[in-house]
Order: sequence, then structure tokens, then C-alpha cells
Amino acid sequence: MENLTQEIVLDKEIVASFSKVWWIVLIRGILALILGLYAIFSPGKMLVAFVLVTGAFWLMDGMIFLFASFAGKATNTNPWWAGLRAVIGILAGIAVFSQPVLSTVFIVWLIVIILGLVTIISGVQEFINGIKLKKGWLVAGGIFYILFGIIVLHTPLMAAAVMARFIGIIAVISGVSLILFSFLLRKAEKEIEVE
Repeated sequence: MENLTQEIVLDKEIVASFSKVWWIVLIRGILALILGLYAIFSPGKMLVAFVLVTGAFWLMDGMIFLFASFAGKATNTNPWWAGLRAVIGILAGIAVFSQPVLSTVFIVWLIVIILGLVTIISGVQEFINGIKLKKGWLVAGGIFYILFGIIVLHTPLMAAAVMARFIGIIAVISGVSLILFSFLLRKAEKEIEVE
């Protein structure tokens, strides 16, 4: 019984600490909701934004490894590998920023092609395992994966737009959940103040 009492006290302490920052949860929920709606209604622009952020990361990563290549022994980094990584990162970042739309099409196309190939390979493996194990549901699942992979490979940019919208739907659900949770935290804060 003592452990249960300690857990209840601990839960109140956790709720009390979270309830003080309920507004941060609210802001996070609103941002997720906006991002989700943006992804649903403008998947192409969302993908461009994603690629631009990726390009910024590559550019910064390249600059960091350029420094590491000169620092060499001080950072315990092979200067040639760090230099090569720096050049590739900087060039990739510059390419993304100089041609953002073309970069978006290429990067998204590449990711979707990889996804399609992995899906087909998984489907073949599941199909073979289903035959070996004499499990019809595994065979059916394998066929479904293979067909889905073929569809993705046949229409990669449409598949990317669908995935962006799916991510948007998840973000909207997450945003609404966070907003509702923030209201619960605010209510808990008021109840704690009364006690």
C-alpha cells in the first residue's frame, strides 16, 4: 500500500511540473496542427521545405567536417575522410540551395524508389516464407507488398505526395491531441493552486 501512495504522490509531482508549462504543450500542438494542415494541402511545398532543411544540415555538416579535416589529430579524425565528407556535404548543400525544386524532385524520387525496392524485397521474402511455412496470410501479405512496391516504383512522385499527406494527417492528429492535453494540464494547474 505504501508503494501505491508513493506512486500517487509521484504522479501528482509530475502533473504539477507539467501543468506549469501547459502553454508550451499548447504551442507545440498548434505548430503540429499547422504543419499537418500545410502538408495535407501543400505536400509539394512541404517536401521542398524538408529538402531545404536537409540541405542546410548538409552544408553545416560539411563546414564542421572541413574544420575537423584541418584539426586532424586534435579531433582524432582522419583528415582525408573528414575532408571528403566536408566537400560532399558542402557541395550537396550548395546544390540544394541553388536548385531547390530540382533537388526536391531528385531527393524525393530517390527516397521513394528506395522505399519501393525495399517493399518489393520484403514482399518477396514474406511470400517465400509463407510458402515454406504454408501460411496463406504470409503469402497474401507478400503479394500485397510486392504490388504496393510496384505501384510506388511506377508512380514515385504521386507516392511522395501521398506520403506527405499521410504525415500531415498524423501531425494534425498529434496537434489536436497536444492541444487537448494542454487544456487538461492547465485545468490541473488551477486545481493544484486551489489545494
